[in-house]
Amino acid sequence: MSHNTTYGKRISDLSTLCIVAQKHGEIVSGPNLEVRLFGSHVVKNAVAEIKLPGWKYPIAVTADGDIIYDHWGSQSGTMDKLHLLVQDYNIAATENVIPYDEVTNVSMETLPNGDKKMVLEYS
Repeated sequence: MSHNTTYGKRISDLSTLCIVAQKHGEIVSGPNLEVRLFGSHVVKNAVAEIKLPGWKYPIAVTADGDIIYDHWGSQSGTMDKLHLLVQDYNIAATENVIPYDEVTNVSMETLPNGDKKMVLEYS
């Protein structure tokens, strides 16, 4: 059975998402996009459409920052591609707002489950 799902993370910086998404797949951005998911499901007024490798349907990003997708019929194991996209977006968006003049060291740690942990040291 196919259904649309809204990812638990919202996108607040579309320009950062566009840069990050290019590393993971294809992205089209612009106002008032119509992103076609399974069957007759259409996300209207989307601001981005992301096509990830192995995914049957594109991912829609709304002006409110919602990530809407339908993973039905996609290749096995490709859900990780969405998680990595969001993780890389979170890192890039965080780096955009770090007050680097107050930070003495930034390091990235990869945890056993593949997640990344950013460590900031302040003076």
